[in-house]
Amino acid sequence: VEYIFAPNPHYWQGPGHFQNSGIIARVVPSAEEREQLLKHGEINLALGLPFSSVDRLKADPNVKVYTIESRRLFYLGMNNQTSPFDNQQVRQAVSYAVPYEAIIQQALYGYAQQATSIIPTGMPTHTDEFWRYNPDLGRAKALLAKAGWPDGFAVELAVRRSTPSDVKTAALIQAALAQIGVKVTINGMDDADFLDRLNHHDL
Repeated sequence: VEYIFAPNPHYWQGPGHFQNSGIIARVVPSAEEREQLLKHGEINLALGLPFSSVDRLKADPNVKVYTIESRRLFYLGMNNQTSPFDNQQVRQAVSYAVPYEAIIQQALYGYAQQATSIIPTGMPTHTDEFWRYNPDLGRAKALLAKAGWPDGFAVELAVRRSTPSDVKTAALIQAALAQIGVKVTINGMDDADFLDRLNHHDL
């Protein structure tokens, strides 16, 4: 699938504002294929490449890698309209079980830091004191027991197959939550299906 974007001749700053004749956005589900297209010069920019590829791409003379600080947040979403996540203590228990440092190192290859607020570092009103969950399995189990789930529960974790870091993160979360009795089944989904269900609050 391709989307072709041409400069708008009626743009308020004038047609001379654009520095190119248009852009073609191509949907390529495979991260490996996106990387190969970039390395062979068939595309100019690739999105969603795995962080494990960065060092390899830096060594490729045909590729230019730019390091730019991002304010993007990666997070594990829990639907608080659905049991058992309608219980705050359950959500807190899961938050105490997530292996943040393992995700940063093994899924994001060090290109991240643990969030301490819903407002990212570098934005006005960011604080390091909003919340900080460090892994504490004992506390997680105690919270589950208080919430009425002492033996844990089973849950599906949806993840986009097109994003390798998300897939790896899901596996790390699955292994960690198993230690507090929460059985996670990973559901790898195409982007379109994932976003459709996400927008309908159906995950």
